[in-house]
Amino acid sequence: MSQTHYQVLGVPEDASAELMKKAFRELAMRHHPDRNPGNPAAEATFKRIAAAYEVLGGADRRAAYDRQLAIDRAASAAARAESTRRANAAASSTNWGAIAFVATLFGVGVGVAAVAVASSSSASAPRWDRRVGRYRDPDGKFTPG
Repeated sequence: MSQTHYQVLGVPEDASAELMKKAFRELAMRHHPDRNPGNPAAEATFKRIAAAYEVLGGADRRAAYDRQLAIDRAASAAARAESTRRANAAASSTNWGAIAFVATLFGVGVGVAAVAVASSSSASAPRWDRRVGRYRDPDGKFTPG
């Protein structure tokens, strides 16, 4: 994630206008291209510092930036929560009944059986129905043949 303007200036988000001005002047003097001739990194840093202060220096622009920052953080948190929810849903879809059956059948631990069931099963593959002696699709219909 890229730095916020507050992080570029090295000030907290609730900093006063005077503190931001002081931080800007100090950083601008340190990274000014005239003080660092031939240093492209110092010039790029100076441009980032100037852009950050341009946004945070005015009360209206700072308020708009703070609103947008809050929206971006909320969207990021929502995306992380959705990602976690999906990961948890995928992890909880394990067929533990089949795993326990295989473990009991072969006399192995549940962990070994879980690996065997996970590697051998596929959601789209037909399954053998031993009661009728035919294969069934995942939706329960008999396969031709």
